[in-house]
Amino acid sequence: MGFSRQITIENQTGSGANTLTNRGNLPALSTIAANTDSTFPQIRLNQTLNEAVTAMLLGAEIYSTTINGGVVFVTNQNSIFSFEAATTSPNVFPFKLHLSPGEYNAIGYRLSATGQECASGIQVCAVVWTLSSTALSATSAGTIIPITVGNGGVTSDVPSVSSSTQVFCINSPIYGADGVVRFVCQADLSRFVQSYMG
Repeated sequence: MGFSRQITIENQTGSGANTLTNRGNLPALSTIAANTDSTFPQIRLNQTLNEAVTAMLLGAEIYSTTINGGVVFVTNQNSIFSFEAATTSPNVFPFKLHLSPGEYNAIGYRLSATGQECASGIQVCAVVWTLSSTALSATSAGTIIPITVGNGGVTSDVPSVSSSTQVFCINSPIYGADGVVRFVCQADLSRFVQSYMG
């Protein structure tokens, strides 16, 4: 007898938390990172699963789901994020994730964001982890039962799950005559003056 269980991943809390999520005030041409040399964000199987589960991660990619622009023009249209799976071996995949009562493992990754010139507003990225098409679950009797892996990620051709993060970018504050603070950069200001003066 088989059964189907949706497998998802989640960002680990505590020492393995993704510290870039909801981070704000990233100035242009500066970088913030979600990891140090000893601590990395971690992802793991959803802890609410009641079965003992083993799943194989086949790979990971980063996608920009929200890209911001400048005040006057669209800025670069490229991601501020960079990503790599954190490991001492260049051949991290396939990687076996497992979950059983009182025990689990996780995989770490490096994630950083660099402010683009003239970028302002929220940028969101999703790290998409590709899973094997089936996973295994061990019952209390030791029987191996296949579990269907659903597609919950950005891509549609392979089973995948994703974890997202967001950063808010700013540029130099400009105080207008009306007393309102606006965040612009020199390139934006130059283009505005040029368009105003014709």
